[in-house]
Amino acid sequence: MSESTHQVLILDVNPYAWNLQHQHDAKNLIAFREYVDIVHIFTKSHLMLSKDNTVQILAVHPLGCTVLYPSGDDAACGAVTGGSDLDLHSLMQQLLPAFSPPSETVAGREESGGLDMPHLAQALSRSLCAINRKLQKEQSTTIPKILCLQISLDASSNYNAIMNTIFSAQKFGIPVDAFIFSQVHSSFLQQACLLTGGIYCKPSDQKDSLQLLLMHYLPCLSARQVLRAPLQTNVDFKASCTCHNKPVDFTFMCSVCLSLFCPVAMTDDKCEICGTNIRCMND
Repeated sequence: MSESTHQVLILDVNPYAWNLQHQHDAKNLIAFREYVDIVHIFTKSHLMLSKDNTVQILAVHPLGCTVLYPSGDDAACGAVTGGSDLDLHSLMQQLLPAFSPPSETVAGREESGGLDMPHLAQALSRSLCAINRKLQKEQSTTIPKILCLQISLDASSNYNAIMNTIFSAQKFGIPVDAFIFSQVHSSFLQQACLLTGGIYCKPSDQKDSLQLLLMHYLPCLSARQVLRAPLQTNVDFKASCTCHNKPVDFTFMCSVCLSLFCPVAMTDDKCEICGTNIRCMND
């Protein structure tokens, strides 16, 4: 008898990032409609594996994080149904009535931060809270896991918040998987997969996305032990400093609030965030 699994999907629906990829006329890239089709098939396949399997879907966009499924009172109380009424295409249409970027140029949005994913930490936090409510309410043996599908860039300003959610998932034994549609690796999700025992994959040909998702991410955790999952050969462990919100190789950490500062910002012996006296090691 197979174990029941609660799958949380965090979908990146940033229209600016998807529009930028759509401008590249490459055969190995997929459009947003194909992306929705792939996620829909993956979700239905997960629910067909076992009658006890459940799913929750969150969408991350420039305006925040939205729970696509379940909706209404069920989402508020942490209830997650089997998914018989799940129609991802209709949910996407309600979230994005017209999937087209505004009139301003993508380059302008890139300068203002429109191509990053600033609300990933919010989505991970809500996922962990929903999982905790579900397990406490039902007292079941369901095994949860989180899958992030990302095309946006990492938001350096949210480094501390994302790392806190990663450590929380690691403590409760919840694997965080990642599937990257961007042309750039996500250092945040690389660290999340490594620390929580999840699977990280950035395919060279996005046309193979459905096959990779069904092969590596669909099986339950016990079945993963006998399958050859993609290995992370190079993981970017750079941290983002609080002072400039940029990845750096060397930082100073406040022992009280755990804020990170690059050597340029360490001009005195006090933390700029909490005011705690700290020892400067520039000398």
